Amino acid sequence: MPPSAEALLDELDHLPTAPPPARGPKLRYTHAAMIDMIIAEPWIRQNDLATRFGMTPSWISTIMASDAFQAAFALRKDEVVDPTLKATIDEQFKGIIARSMEIIRDKLNGPSSSIPDQLVLRSLELASRAAGYGLRPEAAVQVNINNQIENRADDLVKLLRREKARIGSEEILDAHVTEVPAP
Repeated sequence: MPPSAEALLDELDHLPTAPPPARGPKLRYTHAAMIDMIIAEPWIRQNDLATRFGMTPSWISTIMASDAFQAAFALRKDEVVDPTLKATIDEQFKGIIARSMEIIRDKLNGPSSSIPDQLVLRSLELASRAAGYGLRPEAAVQVNINNQIENRADDLVKLLRREKARIGSEEILDAHVTEVPAP
């Protein structure tokens, strides 16, 4: 006879419970507030954060570069589920890019003698990278090191035999050439 519903429920009550899902690294409340501020104001600069939190810009930079902060920031950013907020952030970034390009374009339209060399070089570098020009990452070449070692060993044996033949059998350079069985 199959077990009753009450027996099954009783059995479920005695099963071990799963641990709660990981929430990421623990940060100080100021770090969490900083993450919220960056999400709310993506254009904010580190110097502004330093002023608001009463810290030095280098402290802000160190905190933001830490693995714990980056992990917590990624988790918090993923929690922002509201598509309108995500769209707003994307629109703001696009606006910043458009405005930056407009300013750079205006500066580059001036007389060439008044344009700083660094601005020209940096603009060229970023624009060419965005357009897909320049160095591309090299494809990883997979090399079978065992084949290379075996080939070098064969070459060495051939070289020793050639030297032995050239010098003659009277002087072998105290070397004994032995064949290594193939694996």
